[in-house]
Amino acid sequence: MKIYSILRCIGYVFAWVILVQIVSVLCHNTTATMAGSIVIMGALSLYSVRKNRYIIFSHGEKLQRQMTLSLLMGVGLAFFNAVSIVLYILGGNFESMLEMVSADHFLFLFLSSIAGAVAEELFFRGVLLNICRPCFSAGFAIGIPAVIFAVFHLAPERMLHTLIGGLLFGAVYYYTENIFTSVVMHAVTNVVASVPVGYLFALIGTKTGYLPAALLLTLAGLVTILCASVVFYREFVRGVKEGGEESG
Repeated sequence: MKIYSILRCIGYVFAWVILVQIVSVLCHNTTATMAGSIVIMGALSLYSVRKNRYIIFSHGEKLQRQMTLSLLMGVGLAFFNAVSIVLYILGGNFESMLEMVSADHFLFLFLSSIAGAVAEELFFRGVLLNICRPCFSAGFAIGIPAVIFAVFHLAPERMLHTLIGGLLFGAVYYYTENIFTSVVMHAVTNVVASVPVGYLFALIGTKTGYLPAALLLTLAGLVTILCASVVFYREFVRGVKEGGEESG
C-alpha cells in the first residue's frame, strides 16, 4: 500500500508535468504557461475530489484559532522567504533575481499568487497528502508531498523555504483537517512576500545593505514561525497525539 500510494502521487505529478509541457509547446508564452499550470493543477485536484473525495473542508470547533495561526505562520513564512535572497546574494546571482521582478507583470503576479496558492494546496495537500494519510505516519504523510512540492518549484535558491513551507502547510492541514487553513496560509505567504516584504527589503537594504536586510527579514520570519508553531502544537497537534495514545 505504501509503494502504491507513492506511485499514485508520482502519477498525479507526472500527469501535471505532461499537460503543462503540452500547454507550453502550444502557447510559447511564459504567462500563458503559468496560467495553464494553475488551471491544470486545479482540474486534476477537482477530478480527484470527485472520484475519491480526498479534500476535507470541515472547519471543526476552533476555526477562529486555526485561521489566526494560519495567518501568523503565513506572514512568518513570507518574511522567512527572504532566505532565498540571502542565497542569491551569497551565490552572486542577486542581479539575475532583480531581473525577474517586473512592475509590468505585478497584477498578474498578484492574482497568480492567490490562484496558485489555492491550486497548489488542493493538489499537494488536498490530494497527495490524503493519498499518503492512510498508509503512512503523520511525519511521512506530511513530508512526502512537501518534498515533491519543493522539487516541483525547480529553484535551488528557493528549495529551503519552499520545503519548510510545504511541511508547515501540510502540518496545518493534517492536524486541523481544514483545507482552508493551508490555502489561507499559502496565499498570505505569497502575497505578503511579493509586496510588503519586497518593500521592506528595498527600504532597509538602501540603508544597511541588501545582505543585512535579507538576514533581518529572515530572522523576523523564523521567530514568527517558531512562536506560532509552538501555539499550534499545543492547540492542535498535542491533543491529537494524546487522543491517539488514549484510544490505543
